[in-house]
Amino acid sequence: GQCGPAGCGRALPSVLGFGAWQASQMSGGKSLYLPLAGLAGLIVMGSVADGTRGWTKVTRQRISATYFHFFLSTLVWSGTAFACWKFGMVPNSPMAPMGVGILGMFLIYRLQTLDYNADRFKKILTFYSFAALQGSLLSVLLLKSFEMGLFDVVTQAAVLTSAVVASVSAIVAASPGLNFMWLGGILGTGLGLLVGANLINMLWSSSTVMHMGISYFGAALFSLMLLYDTAKVVKEASVPPGSAPRARMAGGVAAEFDPIKHALQLYLDMVNLFLYLVRIMMQQRMQEERSSNRQSGGGGNGVPVPQLRPSAPPLRP
Repeated sequence: GQCGPAGCGRALPSVLGFGAWQASQMSGGKSLYLPLAGLAGLIVMGSVADGTRGWTKVTRQRISATYFHFFLSTLVWSGTAFACWKFGMVPNSPMAPMGVGILGMFLIYRLQTLDYNADRFKKILTFYSFAALQGSLLSVLLLKSFEMGLFDVVTQAAVLTSAVVASVSAIVAASPGLNFMWLGGILGTGLGLLVGANLINMLWSSSTVMHMGISYFGAALFSLMLLYDTAKVVKEASVPPGSAPRARMAGGVAAEFDPIKHALQLYLDMVNLFLYLVRIMMQQRMQEERSSNRQSGGGGNGVPVPQLRPSAPPLRP
């Protein structure tokens, strides 16, 4: 039979990016992981149910609205990327990342100035326009990774990102007594360091060690930011209506709870976490290819892995 780029017996799965994760490879003791994972899932679900028992109807509605917009924006982001990739509309121009970055910052500014109550439709439309704009850049990553035979890396990074989002949400929901707001100052300092390191990395060629260090630091930082912003959603959603002061805006007072603002924060955390995970996994693949070439007596450098970075320094509202 014919063999795909990922090896014999993996041609079809490798197109979807799960070539290395076949269930048929789980044999012997590894098959015990499935019932153990199911048991752990039941325990987590029970803890989440206990932790959310005290939520009021208003709190549940606010959190549901936030996560609805967060998940839908993720679908718009990934759907736009696949559409651009499949229909040949990938922005390959060298100026595309800069243009998308500038327009993205403008859209984030607009999101901060629009009130959720007075300009709800405009704010929602602006938010999803921002997600679609970022999706156009993601299509570049999809195209390059597919051409290099690395699409499985992107897919596995997406699955890992989804697992982190689910885990963080479960931790916050199951731990109503824990306060994660103290992380704010530390994360602000860490974000400043990360932006500076990324700028240095873009302006001057850096070593592989520095590149990997920035990637691991970025992945850890945005995992913690995801934890902080998720806890912030629950905290602000739990405030009873009419009990908190409302900020002043151009058209009057701001909405008591703005699900688009919180969905944007979660979305930015998720996108940046995904990009840093892709960087880590591609760098690891490159090192594996180099090691394999040395052992086989080849002199090449293996699969040429691009030095992936977010489209712009991490944006935070």
